[in-house]
Amino acid sequence: VSGKGFNADIYLQDLENKYHQSQADKEDLPVTIKYEDQLISLFLASLYYNYTKTALKILDFGGGIGTSYDGISKATDIPIDEYHVVEVPEVVKKGKTLRESDLNLFFSESIPNNINFDFVFSGSAIQYLEDWHGTLDQLLTSKPKYFIYSECLVGNNPTHVTEQVNIRNQS
Repeated sequence: VSGKGFNADIYLQDLENKYHQSQADKEDLPVTIKYEDQLISLFLASLYYNYTKTALKILDFGGGIGTSYDGISKATDIPIDEYHVVEVPEVVKKGKTLRESDLNLFFSESIPNNINFDFVFSGSAIQYLEDWHGTLDQLLTSKPKYFIYSECLVGNNPTHVTEQVNIRNQS
């Protein structure tokens, strides 16, 4: 993934603002799980944990600076063994800087090898990759028990252009 959108200072600042806001929401659900697609992931992780009673291993592809990790850890009692976020280099750097005290939260620019994840999450990320099909294959190689994705506009479709408008105060 490249271009101004995901590497721009304004996007990185928006991620940092979301993180600080979620840290301030001590009595309320974190900002990041107030969105419908993330609630589905939280709900399914809760069901899975209630059934297995084992700590979860989660891969969040395109997971920003790990604010969905906060949603699961703040809104539930689900123990998280490992939460891996795969992102672009600038976001990985920002995540590692802000989240160095979160010992179960890992950031990388590539999909980790040799880890069998309980869940793979991806929201509005895969369609920005040139080789989205190869990336899906890689994600499935981790043999997740569940693969949850949202806003994944990929397939044998005519070429089209979309605009992602999720950065606050931008036109």
